[in-house]
Amino acid sequence: MILITAHPLCFFKKAIIKNTSILKRKINTLAASAPRTVDLAYFKVESHPQISKSPIVILHGLLGSKKNWKSLSKRFSNALSRDVYSLDLRNHGQSPHASPHNYQIMLEDVAAFCHKFNLESPIIIGHSMGGKVAMALSLLYPKLVGGLVSVDMAPTVYNLDFAAPRYLKGLEKISNSNINSLKQADMILSEFESSVPKRQFVLTNLAIDSETKTLKSIIPVSILENSIPNMFEWPFSCKLTFNKPSILIGGTKSPYFTSEAKNSFLKQFPSAKIVGLPTDHWVHSERPQEFFDVVETFFKENNL
Repeated sequence: MILITAHPLCFFKKAIIKNTSILKRKINTLAASAPRTVDLAYFKVESHPQISKSPIVILHGLLGSKKNWKSLSKRFSNALSRDVYSLDLRNHGQSPHASPHNYQIMLEDVAAFCHKFNLESPIIIGHSMGGKVAMALSLLYPKLVGGLVSVDMAPTVYNLDFAAPRYLKGLEKISNSNINSLKQADMILSEFESSVPKRQFVLTNLAIDSETKTLKSIIPVSILENSIPNMFEWPFSCKLTFNKPSILIGGTKSPYFTSEAKNSFLKQFPSAKIVGLPTDHWVHSERPQEFFDVVETFFKENNL
């Protein structure tokens, strides 16, 4: 299904999050030889009435958070009659700051979360970085996962001009500028990104420090800067396959949704369906209704 009309980006409203506990969270540097999982922050949308169906677990992209999926989480829960868990991956949102930041340990974080809450055959929805975590989890723990929705991300190594390093530099500069308004922060960030909607997205990673009364990054810039190369990788065997219901929903204008990407997805998810929507990388934000319709149809067609 490829739609023709386009739609502008839709991002969450700018907001200053006054949360001292987030800002003061200690960075636990874990030994690379024996990385440990962390307890992931999350919000849960419960289905009403309670019905015994596989829950949905949602994983955001780089520099995102569980808040990005708040509206769709509620819609999924209501329409599909099941609980929905939206997670903050490590080094994002309200989750702990910890090294390393790579797909191998992030998938273990999510697996530990599923075991902790006794989630049976959850359907994993992941966008971008979260999409790679979702795919890796499905391939390494196929008995744990009931189905997969990957949003504009395939199991392959990407060689693209990545904007994240610029955004992290911008957040670092803002944190060191002793400012306390988002207007000032946006002016600084405009040196690194011209798109207003994209700047608004990046600005959600700021909060007011209760002691200095200035804006600080709530994510560990240094850890993420050092981990950028890991985000391009796909360090898992191409011989691994996942044969349960799977779908790749990509943006036809996105550099991530290429013929090579689609082929790599079908190789490791041989029973998968591939759908393109007329968007760039943020498929679920640019075309939320069409994205919702595709996901709902996927669930119904596969009796999930």
